[in-house]
Amino acid sequence: MTVAILAGIFFVLFCILSRLNFKLAVGLFVVFLPSYFIRFNIGFLPTTFLEVCFFALFISWVFCYLKNDWQNIFLFCKTNRALLFFILLFFVGSVIGIFISFESVKAFGIWRAYFFEPFLFFIILVGRGEYFSRKDLVWFAIFSTVSVSALAVAQKITGQFYSPTLVNYDLQGKVTSFFTTPNAIGLYIGPMIPFAVYLFYKTTGWQKRAAVAIATLALVAVFFSYSQGAWISFGAGLLALLWFLGYKKTTAVLLLAGVAVILLVPTLRSAVLFQDKASGNRLILWKYTLNYTTDSAKNFVTGAGLRSFFERVQKPVNDFTKIEPLIYPHNILLNFWSEVGLFGMIGFVGIFILCLKKIFSREKDFIFRAVAISALVIFFVHGLVDVPYFKNDLAFIWWFIFGIIYL
Repeated sequence: MTVAILAGIFFVLFCILSRLNFKLAVGLFVVFLPSYFIRFNIGFLPTTFLEVCFFALFISWVFCYLKNDWQNIFLFCKTNRALLFFILLFFVGSVIGIFISFESVKAFGIWRAYFFEPFLFFIILVGRGEYFSRKDLVWFAIFSTVSVSALAVAQKITGQFYSPTLVNYDLQGKVTSFFTTPNAIGLYIGPMIPFAVYLFYKTTGWQKRAAVAIATLALVAVFFSYSQGAWISFGAGLLALLWFLGYKKTTAVLLLAGVAVILLVPTLRSAVLFQDKASGNRLILWKYTLNYTTDSAKNFVTGAGLRSFFERVQKPVNDFTKIEPLIYPHNILLNFWSEVGLFGMIGFVGIFILCLKKIFSREKDFIFRAVAISALVIFFVHGLVDVPYFKNDLAFIWWFIFGIIYL
């Protein structure tokens, strides 16, 4: 009851802030993205601190700004019909995923947190597009990494401040920040880091120094996560960034150096060649997923349903002495195929491709073009071996970055 009362008070205060300074409210909401781990019930309804912030923001927008913003939303839909088609396909797949899920009630909660709310946030950004500068949104993205990075570095220095759920785990010196796995640090921070480069070029004085300091802190956090997927994806993103900034010779040299490092460092070599245990387990999970989705026409079209991978794909065939129970196959395409079916996967791929097309064909700022491509490369490369979307904060990050690119 006490938590619910505090949540109610915060909801009212955030509504007031949204009315007085909507830009600041959006910025704080992005900074608060890691707060999804603060969970509680209001009556019988489970929710999170992040969700309280979002609904305060959304309700304030509906009552205060929707009347003026709907024309911007209508114009966006009219001028981006192909994108609208793929977004609709994406959501059709997600809704189907609810009804065929092993547990439809829980699946609805997942849909609300991973699909509905993040998309509404994107709609808010579209509606308020003229109200935000690109620099505003980029600063929000960069500031959101500070708490995650600072806690990760504090964990490395002190050996304290880990999630209580990790008490019995041997992390072997890895940091996890607010999360329960080291990989989550790279998944959260990785796509955000390139935007610091945009601020480096577009700002002066203390703002430039702040962008460098925040990016440095983020890189240190990613390094101490010891996530090979994060390291490799960031390397790929760095190469893309330098290439599109015009440093082609430097990119070629770094690419050759990177290949040499991968070949010479046994742990990296085994990871890239899928010869270590973690990579081998992913190959097995991918095999399970492909076997399930191609087993029947129904499975091929619908997948397993939201939050049903373990029960329908892994559990019937897995030897749990070799691979622990997991809820996703850890591959960006197979994640979507198993969760939201063929339609949902095609919808996401279409959104991603159109996002790249938008950057290449209509983005006149070559610095932002390089930064945006780098962010998408990091997202996709890390997603080849992990789950870059299906988490409360990560879903919002995707639609937020998407919004920065499209506005």
